[in-house]
Amino acid sequence: MAQEDKQRRITKTPSISIIIPAYNCAQYIHRCIDSILTQSFQDFELIIIDDGSKDGTYKILQRYEDARVRVYTQKNQGPAKTRNRGIKMARGEYLMFIDSDDYINPGYLERYYREITSQRADLVIGGYKHLKDGTADFVRQLKPGKFAKYIVVGPVCKIYRKSFIDKYKITFLDTTGSEDVYFSVLLYSKNPQISIIDDTGYNYCYNAESISNTAHKGFNDEVDILDLMQKINFTDIDDVELNQYFILRYIIWYLLYSGKSATADKFYQEYQRYFVWLTQNIPYFTKNTNIRMFGPAGELPKLGFTIFMFMALHRLHLIKLFAKVYCRG
Repeated sequence: MAQEDKQRRITKTPSISIIIPAYNCAQYIHRCIDSILTQSFQDFELIIIDDGSKDGTYKILQRYEDARVRVYTQKNQGPAKTRNRGIKMARGEYLMFIDSDDYINPGYLERYYREITSQRADLVIGGYKHLKDGTADFVRQLKPGKFAKYIVVGPVCKIYRKSFIDKYKITFLDTTGSEDVYFSVLLYSKNPQISIIDDTGYNYCYNAESISNTAHKGFNDEVDILDLMQKINFTDIDDVELNQYFILRYIIWYLLYSGKSATADKFYQEYQRYFVWLTQNIPYFTKNTNIRMFGPAGELPKLGFTIFMFMALHRLHLIKLFAKVYCRG
């Protein structure tokens, strides 16, 4: 049966619309889709948009005969535009995003749906298991605290009230990197009712060759996060200082993650560029009260400590020396 004929048979509005952008994921897409179709909660539609794959992904998608599965294909446009298209097509009361090389545990959909409906929330955020070579090398379980919502800033491990997304026209930013961060922080700027849960039923599968794991290594000249930082530096958000701490934290994380394989000179050059931007756009960033030994409530203690120590080195003008020890380039 043709895909469009199957879609015409769908008359009931689903409770959840699940959106998957798919690009060159023929090796993993079966696992992802099957983990959704076998959930205990079945009142959903699954929107899968093939983003110009070249490895046969679309042919695999066409084999699914389940009426809940809506498959589309397009010329390559990137994850931001693909997810935005999915949002426009979604018919459910709630939205969820899952990445094509990841999968979810049994009961995942039911847990999130039960939470967002019982709490009458606009957004529910949970954690995940990080899998490398099929083994969990760490588990990200959220703890109570205002900063918890910033721990998982990608679109996954969440369920959204679609009417809230539509009301504020929240979309993914088509930028050179971390387009999903903008979506989350823009959402937070509208002061949604948020519920944090300790669920870790989302399995994030590390792929060393994926764009997200290669674009930020070694200060890729095609990636500049300053445009993103500018766009998420909201001054009308509920807690401006917490948002600005996240911006500082993101910049330091980017420097440490990308700079480890760079030269010390390149690291210091990038550090100066980003901290000049901070001085110009967030002039009191060094006095942010969230910069403390283990960070604000809900922060990962290790990352909070890292930010605290990096800022101590910054105040002591020791970053150049630090770069010589830290960088491997």
